[in-house]
Amino acid sequence: MHAAWRPLACATARAAAEQLRPQVRLGSRSSAHGDPLESGWAAKDLAVSMLEQAGYVDIVDGERIVPGVEPTLAATDRRGRRWWFEVVGGRTSNRPGAQRVELLWRSIAKAAVAHSTDPSVRFGVLTVGLPTTTNGGRALDAVVGPRRPVAMVVDLLADDAVAALRH
Repeated sequence: MHAAWRPLACATARAAAEQLRPQVRLGSRSSAHGDPLESGWAAKDLAVSMLEQAGYVDIVDGERIVPGVEPTLAATDRRGRRWWFEVVGGRTSNRPGAQRVELLWRSIAKAAVAHSTDPSVRFGVLTVGLPTTTNGGRALDAVVGPRRPVAMVVDLLADDAVAALRH
């Protein structure tokens, strides 16, 4: 075989082998109506469900604080206050949620922009895994609290997540 044809032959063989592998089958959408934790909902879907349980309304995706800064969700709490929420990371077994430092820093940056644009704005970080002290936990602690960019950090998998969201 001519050397120029070798990559094409390898790609063809790989494609043929991939067709023999069993395909991943996703569950029907009916699982989306089950328990969010046990049905394996995505972190964002879990966040929406928890916000609803905590009494938030007008939960929307895709609103911007300023051009280029778009938190995951916006919602209104039971007191009529508008909140921005960043859902950090996914439900993975390897570095879930805010344990991925680059995602944590992105959420801190969005909170800082929101806070500098309007210091009265409420910004929450929702995650399915809190960062360790060495993986950004100290940085997050520095910006959480009254009159700081982040008003709350909630681990959506914690037993008290809904109560924490009622803050």
